[in-house]
Amino acid sequence: MVRSNKRRRRNLLSKPVAFFAWVSVLLLWACALSSFVSPQHFKYFGLTTLAFPAFLALVVVMEIVVLIFSRRWWWIPLLGLLGCAFSIRTYFPINLPSQAPDGSIKVMSYNVYSYGNKVKNDEGVNIVADYIVRSNSDIVCLQEAFLHPSEVYKEVTSYICRTYPHYDTLHIGDNRLACYSKYPIVGKEHINEVGTNGAGAYLLKMPEGDTLRVVNCHLRSMGLSLSDRATYRNIVHATEEMEVTDTTSRRLLSKVASAAAVRAQQVDQITDYLKLHEGENIILCGDFNDSPLSYAHQSFRLNGLTDAYTTSGNGLGRTFNKDAIIVRIDHILHSDHWTAYGAKVDKEMTASDHYPVYTYLKRTKVDE
Repeated sequence: MVRSNKRRRRNLLSKPVAFFAWVSVLLLWACALSSFVSPQHFKYFGLTTLAFPAFLALVVVMEIVVLIFSRRWWWIPLLGLLGCAFSIRTYFPINLPSQAPDGSIKVMSYNVYSYGNKVKNDEGVNIVADYIVRSNSDIVCLQEAFLHPSEVYKEVTSYICRTYPHYDTLHIGDNRLACYSKYPIVGKEHINEVGTNGAGAYLLKMPEGDTLRVVNCHLRSMGLSLSDRATYRNIVHATEEMEVTDTTSRRLLSKVASAAAVRAQQVDQITDYLKLHEGENIILCGDFNDSPLSYAHQSFRLNGLTDAYTTSGNGLGRTFNKDAIIVRIDHILHSDHWTAYGAKVDKEMTASDHYPVYTYLKRTKVDE
C-alpha cells in the first residue's frame, strides 16, 4: 500500500516536472539564440543574453528536481545543457593549463579609466603606467586613455614610451583609444564613433613582414547613471536600502535595451570593416560593455575571429569590478593567424573599474 501511494504521487508529479523541465530548457535555448538577433531590430533582445546564467542555473536545478521526483525525464535538462554546450563554454570556459610556446607575443586590453584617475604608487609613478611597463606585453590596447591636465598626460605616456617605442592614439569625442606597441605602428584608421564610444584600428608592421590590424573597441556603455547603478546593486543583492518600484525597474531595463541597440549599430559597422579585410591578420580587443554571449561577440566570431579567453582561459573571467556586474565585458579575439594560450583576467590590478585581460598568441599562419 505504501509503495502504491508513492508510485501514485510520482505519477502525479511526472507530467508537471517534465513540463517545467522543458520550459527551463526552452528559456535557456532562447537566451542563447538571441545573441544572433540584432537589438537594433528587436530592442529587448539585448537584455535576454544577460539572463543566460540565471536560466543555466534553472536548468541545473531542474535536473536535480527531475532526478528526485521523476527520473524517467532525466534526459530533458541534460538535452538542454548539451544543446547549449557551445554557449556554456563561451560563457564559462574550462581549459587545461598550457604554457605559451617560445615566440609567442603577449597582448593586453585594458580600460584604464583615465589611467587610474592619476593615482601614483609609492615611487611617485602613475600606477597604471607602472603596471603596463611591468606587464611585459608586446601590444597594449587601452580604452578611456584620456588624462588632464596635458602635463600629467605627457608625463604618464612618456614613462610608458621608455619601454614601448611605438605609441599612437585615436580620439573618440573627448575620449581616447591608445595603442602601445613593440612593433612599428605604420598607420591607423577610424572605424566609428558615438559620443565618447567608438572603435579604430592600428596597423602594425610585424617581423614576418606582413601587417597586423589591431582593432581597438570601446562600445556603447549601458548608459546608467550613478543613481541607476546603485539601484541595480540593490536589485541584485535584494537589499532594503532603497525602494525599487516596477517603474524604476522598467526604466533601467529600457536604458540598458536602448544602449544595446546603439551598440549593435556600432557592431555592424565594425563587422563591415572586418569584411573589407577578410582573411587578413587581425586582433580585435577592447571594452565591449557586453557579455560573451552578446550580439557583438557573436557577430565578431561569425566574421572569422576566435575568442582567446574561450579557447585558453578558465572560469567566468569577470572584468568589470563594480556594481554587481559579474560578467566578462572586455575581450580579445583574433584571426586564424594565431593560437591563444593562457588568457587571464588580472584581478590584482584594481586601479580602474575594469580589470585588464591578456593572452599569449603564437603565430600559426603568415600571409604571403
